Amino acid sequence: MNSFRQTIISLRESPGILGRIIYYLFFSVYFLFKFFLNQRHRSEKISSFLYPNHIHQRSTFTQNNRYPVLFELCKKLIPDYESTSILSFGCSTGEEVNSLRKIFPNPTIYGTDINKFCIRKAKKKFNHPKNIFIHSLSKTFNELTDLDAIFCMAVFQHSANRHDLLIKESKYPFSRYNEEISRLDQKLKKGGLLIIDHTDFDFMESSVSKHYKPLAVDKNFRLRTRPAFDAQNRKVSSQAGFYRIFKKI
Repeated sequence: MNSFRQTIISLRESPGILGRIIYYLFFSVYFLFKFFLNQRHRSEKISSFLYPNHIHQRSTFTQNNRYPVLFELCKKLIPDYESTSILSFGCSTGEEVNSLRKIFPNPTIYGTDINKFCIRKAKKKFNHPKNIFIHSLSKTFNELTDLDAIFCMAVFQHSANRHDLLIKESKYPFSRYNEEISRLDQKLKKGGLLIIDHTDFDFMESSVSKHYKPLAVDKNFRLRTRPAFDAQNRKVSSQAGFYRIFKKI
């Protein structure tokens, strides 16, 4: 299926008009089919339309216990106190919050997403007195501060950057990434942890990175077979080697 999809994508650059017609016809039919029959997909497209300057990862794919090794590592670094507050940024339908709740029984865990469908689903599926799901453009989220940890898992990326073999420039602009990172930085207390994984950019190129240090702990650095892009949105490598856990200093 993936090879077929890549073949269709390659027709976009076809020198012949027939190839380009096949490309646009295929994806037009595919888009309409998914939009009307798949509620989750429809919510993704609506969110992209309503919030074009604020959306990051368009896909809402998620699952429980998606990052077991990284979460277990964070369990040793984040205090499990009732006064602790944790943010799952880009929580989708709440599975990440649910996974964190199993590791951290006591803290308040906020889940935020720009997709209203996802927030509604999360509230229904993972109702808990200390699970708080809010829209990422809401007043509540805007006023949220003094967090002990922020998780940004598979948020700062664009699927085309990984699946389009011809891509040379990031479909997800570094400026938007840097703006959101700066916004999150204001919500994290000094000494708090910022956890970023599956991203198109190196956090150390962000404007706030001077206020952070990557933790020298086992398994923090991870090399992945996925493209990496620089602050000018240029594809610089087919492998991304990034630190994932940063402490605010």
